[in-house]
Amino acid sequence: MPEPLIDLHVATVELGGRKVLERVSFAAHAGDIVAITGPNGAGKSTLLRTLSGELRGGELRLGGDDAGTMSSAELARRRAWLEQQPSCAWSLTAAEVVALGGPDVGGALAQVGATHLHDRPVSELSGGERRLVHVARCLAQVGLPKGKVLLLDEPDAGLDAGHREKLARALRAFADAGGAVILATHGAMAIDGAREFRVEGVVREQR
Repeated sequence: MPEPLIDLHVATVELGGRKVLERVSFAAHAGDIVAITGPNGAGKSTLLRTLSGELRGGELRLGGDDAGTMSSAELARRRAWLEQQPSCAWSLTAAEVVALGGPDVGGALAQVGATHLHDRPVSELSGGERRLVHVARCLAQVGLPKGKVLLLDEPDAGLDAGHREKLARALRAFADAGGAVILATHGAMAIDGAREFRVEGVVREQR
């Protein structure tokens, strides 16, 4: 069986003295879209943060390589991470935010149906429009999908049905081109072929 693009083995994470993940193992292969679902506070964001390498717990491997030994630059080439509430410290246009990820600004915005936002200041965008811009930044960051991983925390938050459908198609295309997508969602965005990884309270002994 091919090596997983991302593989977390026996992770236990405590935050503020509370155990949020307990001996969790998780893997995703090329072509996979995994929707992490569950109620607020159940551990969806913590699992994504652990998969991103932001939180340490267990053994994390990307394409078979130990993520703990990778530089920040190498991690950024292998995976892109969209947190739940991304922010911009500067007054930038949508195009400038996407360019922080990589050079293919127009292509990334087009993939998520946001070319019309190119020259708009991010500070003037709605919450849903900002999410699209930051997903485009993630796409620009990793470049060609093959072997890459997107980790997205509620990428569909604030989106209307039309933009949610465009985003779903973009993520399906990314996976079909050899990448993997792991996203936290409350279930509003349906993506063809996605599998569910449900969390309820402390996440224990899942794979």
